Amino acid sequence: MSTDGDATLFPAVAGADGDPFLLVTNRYNLLEFLSAGYLMPYQGFSKYYADLLAIAPGRLPLMRRPVDPSVVDAVMAEDATAFPVALELRQDLDASGNVPALDSDGSVTDAGLADPVSVLAPDGVIPLAWVRTVHFRTQQELDEHLAREYENIRADAVSYSVTPQLFGATGIDLVALTSFLTALPPSPLTAGDLEDLDRLAGARGAILAAAPAIPGALRAVTALIADDPPGTEEFPRWLSAALLSNGKPDTSADGHLFATAVEVLRQEDRSAAWRPLAVLDRIEQALSTRKLAKKAATEIEKNLRPIRSILRNERDFKAFDAASGLSAAKALLLVFLRPDAERVVSWDRSETGATTVEYAGAAALAGFLRGHKRASLELRTVGADQFLAHKAAVAFSRVAADPLVPAEIGAADVVEEAGISGALTLRVRWGGQLMLEKVCQPPSAAERLAAADLSSGKGRRAAIKVCRHLGWNDCARTVITAERFAVAHDAQTKSMRVVVEGLPELAVEVDEARFRERLSTDLMPAELAAEVVSMLTASE
Repeated sequence: MSTDGDATLFPAVAGADGDPFLLVTNRYNLLEFLSAGYLMPYQGFSKYYADLLAIAPGRLPLMRRPVDPSVVDAVMAEDATAFPVALELRQDLDASGNVPALDSDGSVTDAGLADPVSVLAPDGVIPLAWVRTVHFRTQQELDEHLAREYENIRADAVSYSVTPQLFGATGIDLVALTSFLTALPPSPLTAGDLEDLDRLAGARGAILAAAPAIPGALRAVTALIADDPPGTEEFPRWLSAALLSNGKPDTSADGHLFATAVEVLRQEDRSAAWRPLAVLDRIEQALSTRKLAKKAATEIEKNLRPIRSILRNERDFKAFDAASGLSAAKALLLVFLRPDAERVVSWDRSETGATTVEYAGAAALAGFLRGHKRASLELRTVGADQFLAHKAAVAFSRVAADPLVPAEIGAADVVEEAGISGALTLRVRWGGQLMLEKVCQPPSAAERLAAADLSSGKGRRAAIKVCRHLGWNDCARTVITAERFAVAHDAQTKSMRVVVEGLPELAVEVDEARFRERLSTDLMPAELAAEVVSMLTASE
């Protein structure tokens, strides 16, 4: 965030053609833009305060001239505390499109961002990254804006300036603006379009935040949120289809259940109390209208029955069994129990037994439920918000009547960087911005052993070393193979003495189940752990 009270953006001739374009609104509507990550028509607002947006629904009036007193009064009309703000667009924008415009002589024409006109009226959305600064009338009003903190609004996503000379100078007045805007053809964009956009952005943002620190999985997620099929088996089609604008429906039991859950959760009232049983009823009702194969219908019913019992507190929630149950049903249950994406993402996997795919599904469902504007900043980065806003602007430019079309910036990329300690840092970058950073720590000695073959080779040798060093006698046994032997018991020392003729064969067997159990509960000294890692990583 920066403030620039001394900047002189406006030359001596008010309303000159070189002035930057402004979107004039009030402090409350500014919060909606900051939470969404883009400037949008008023139909997309959770709570809208009257301004210029309602004059031409679906459009964003951009004016070049200083803000006339009549415009100031219009954006404050609903609430005296709704002081005006002016969002100044950058003048180096790489965007195309001719949109309805009002020339300085009062004539109506079509023009682009570089043309010498007074007003532009595009429809669609404009990324917040296009905003150079937000102007306030006084330092007191700027301080009032900055004094309040919100869990879903990043105040420092834009810079700020106190520019009193911008407000109140004679410029294009409300009568001329209204005459121009009301004569424009209606925009095809609806409140439903904007709502769907926010829900989809919420799902994409949440699944990015939930992505594991695994290169392949992170690349698949990055492709998914860019609206490209992942092209790998990291995410099954029942999950990816719901996050792609043209995803091919999956007709498996998982596919039907997940798609139906998405359909229902996208329609939930985000301001209402969370009633999971009522939502489950709606999902079952929606499923009954689908054409399901008998086997899929039976399987879905079998999976939803225990979910209902858990929601009714008739049975306890226990960690999932990886070998049974629909993954989509597991993802749905996680969201029923924790309907906020940040709580789903932070849920300890040892408590749930959920897989990476099931966590991703749960994160996506929670994102569809709450949307992007309500998502906590814990799950969001400036880079990710800018990426999603750019994708939204591109998507709306395909259906809007008169859009400003952003230039393509290129695909997001996952960059790997190995550290001295062996940790792998994974960074997702797009357009020079960091969207996400995850650190993949190298597996510990215990993790390496747990995944190793303990029946032979270096895995067996490392396990025997651990058993000897830590005295895990219950995890190993020595087998002696000989033709003849004698056993003597010493009552005084309470020991056994085995005498074997010849040269017997000795073999140490590891009780793999018991050994892995102790690995998960007992600590391994650092020096021993280092030796084990060295043994397991050495070439045979």
